[in-house]
Amino acid sequence: MTSERVRDLIYEAIIFWLIAIVMSFIYGIKAFEIHGDTKGLKESKSNKWFRWHQFWLNFLGAFVGWSLLYYILAYRLDIFRNLLVLEDYRITSIDLIVLLFAFLGITGYLPYTVLIKDWKIWK
Repeated sequence: MTSERVRDLIYEAIIFWLIAIVMSFIYGIKAFEIHGDTKGLKESKSNKWFRWHQFWLNFLGAFVGWSLLYYILAYRLDIFRNLLVLEDYRITSIDLIVLLFAFLGITGYLPYTVLIKDWKIWK
């Protein structure tokens, strides 16, 4: 691998993680508006600890989603180093589960999905 390609790989990773951090930050700050939770929005304006907790929870949920997507793209598909050749790649059930959690995290639903109390498995 040439030094130019290594430099490109570093740039691609930096760009990916910058996007991940910015988008996670937006979900952390604007989670109530994004999900239309007016009750939570009102409470967050009057309770700074509730606001901090919600920021942390939603930022972390989105960041976990981006991290799982990076795992699939960089380690399982290896798209940063090679062209994607689907015939060389075998999708496993674990990959599908990881992709599901990546989707839930990136779209801001991972905290809700993990913390939901109405699941039948909790009863």
